[in-house]
Amino acid sequence: MLKQSIRSLFNEDQLNALGKTVRRGSTWCDETIQKALKLRLACGTNGYNLLLDSGYPLPSERTHRRRLENINFCPGVLKEIFPSLGRKVQLMSPLERHAVLMLDEMSIKPALEFDASVGRIIGNSTLKDSQNKEYSLTTHALVFMLGGMSTHWKQTVGYHFTGPSFCARVVKEVMFDLIMKCEELGLSIDTVVSDMGGQNQALWKECGIIGGKYTKTTNYCEHPCDVNRKLFFIPDTPHIMKSLRNHLTGHQAITIPSCIVDELGFICNEVKVDYVEQLFEIDSGYMDELGDDENNSLFYLAGRTVRQILPQISGCYTCEGAIEGGDELSDVSLLTELKDYTGSSLIKPAKSVFDMIKIAERCLRDQRQSILKGEISHATIISFVSEGASGCDLPTCHNVIGKLITNYTRTRFHLSESIIPM
Repeated sequence: MLKQSIRSLFNEDQLNALGKTVRRGSTWCDETIQKALKLRLACGTNGYNLLLDSGYPLPSERTHRRRLENINFCPGVLKEIFPSLGRKVQLMSPLERHAVLMLDEMSIKPALEFDASVGRIIGNSTLKDSQNKEYSLTTHALVFMLGGMSTHWKQTVGYHFTGPSFCARVVKEVMFDLIMKCEELGLSIDTVVSDMGGQNQALWKECGIIGGKYTKTTNYCEHPCDVNRKLFFIPDTPHIMKSLRNHLTGHQAITIPSCIVDELGFICNEVKVDYVEQLFEIDSGYMDELGDDENNSLFYLAGRTVRQILPQISGCYTCEGAIEGGDELSDVSLLTELKDYTGSSLIKPAKSVFDMIKIAERCLRDQRQSILKGEISHATIISFVSEGASGCDLPTCHNVIGKLITNYTRTRFHLSESIIPM
């Protein structure tokens, strides 16, 4: 019974390694490598090294790197993904195979780095810019990702490094190539989702997507896999909300179909900004209460929390000093003072949380009329938020590739686990 339990826990190569005093040079099967990588991803570097130091028969970190170093994660279509994704698609129902292709950009730190896995310098743009020029220093990573429509799943299938701009025609070719490869696996890609940045608008125009005050809106193009199908283009949720806001603040109404009005019991079939303006006039008298920092909700709630706690711990001698000076201290100072006396009984709010809430409240006080009327600009909000995030470091090209490999490894073994019993 004991031998059976041990063999169910360890593979044959692990049992052989247990009998050795020195495990350098041990041969590990693919199943053991998969199990070890799962542990590595779950425990992290420190946890995995602790298992090795404790004598567990597992491959070293160097063995993992050697097994993964041949995986090709160069910019472009991630071909290594598709075999595993294809096996996963085979297990999906017809409804689950409907997916969207999402495009998203992230800012990265411009830098030239040596990638030892491919033996070359990385950091230059891998796509032509809008002027059809090549090899500008990269400032963004353009990621292509699949997402399920009926079930929640996501998978990165490609990426490129770009400069401040990219050639819409080239990105269209990459996008259509990805859609055709995904359709070959059995997926149905009928929708492309992206934000409404200037580069993506150029991509939409390249695909024939147009819309304007004096033009007929066209939100689809011919599907690259079937001339009888349509490929729809949809903005992401924040930009849909922004477009609706611009529509309403331009004093244009939205007419709701009568079937929805009857089903939900609405009192009218029009959405207009007039109702919001009336609400603003009603509430405007109460907004002036948001004055100085001493009167805002952050300081008020912090002080209120302390004063709710004080009666409960008034018999605690360790807190006596904090209670005696409580009336003279400001609310936040009182909370900090009490934390020093109670140890782990209270948790001091993180400084970053305080900073972010203070920025949000200052934005609300200074821009409250513009916010309620929908007139505040995106740049204004960014300028406020950037004050609290000015110290964040952008990732480099090397960081992006490393993250993709980590996500791929996690996805690959998740897929293999659902297909092949471990």
